[in-house]
Amino acid sequence: MAGSITIAAAQHRFLGAMVRLSLPGGASALLTRDEAATIARALAAVRDGRSRERTIYLSPIASDHAVTATVWFDGVTLAIGPVEHPLDWAGADAVAAALLKGHPPILS
Repeated sequence: MAGSITIAAAQHRFLGAMVRLSLPGGASALLTRDEAATIARALAAVRDGRSRERTIYLSPIASDHAVTATVWFDGVTLAIGPVEHPLDWAGADAVAAALLKGHPPILS
């Protein structure tokens, strides 16, 4: 689905069960379940005001590009490598919930 973030279960030959996070524009990152949960918890922490971080950064073990989220007052800009996608807080919450599940439906 064009214009949507997708989060899907994936399998790595050596690392086992993974989560694939894909942004519109073709960029994707293969995350361990722990990496996906770390991003989800960090998104929730900045949204709730429990963290004053302005940038969330993760360099996944099985991907070539880092995953970053730049925090704004009204949401975040999620990026994988040079590809960026803005999310309001409801969208960030949906991504966080989906990352925790590991294989949810497509998100807009």
